[in-house]
Amino acid sequence: MCHLSILVFLFRLLFFSLVVSLFSVAAEKPTPWTAPHFSLTAREIHDQASSLAPPEGTDVSVLNDEDSYAFDANGRSVYTE
Repeated sequence: MCHLSILVFLFRLLFFSLVVSLFSVAAEKPTPWTAPHFSLTAREIHDQASSLAPPEGTDVSVLNDEDSYAFDANGRSVYTE
């Protein structure tokens, strides 16, 4: 009878561990800098990036670097920043 109770205990422990693992994996939402490319929506990226609040006086990284292009009368591309 003792062996049966040990097996039941081990089964319950294994089941509980699996359930906890599944919930912890499902609860983790990837951040824009760790998620696979193009897997998050623009809203998710914006919300997560906007929620960061660095302490006053610290350096920050620019996540948005915009470029634009213009074309002259001859159709040549003129790069502008």
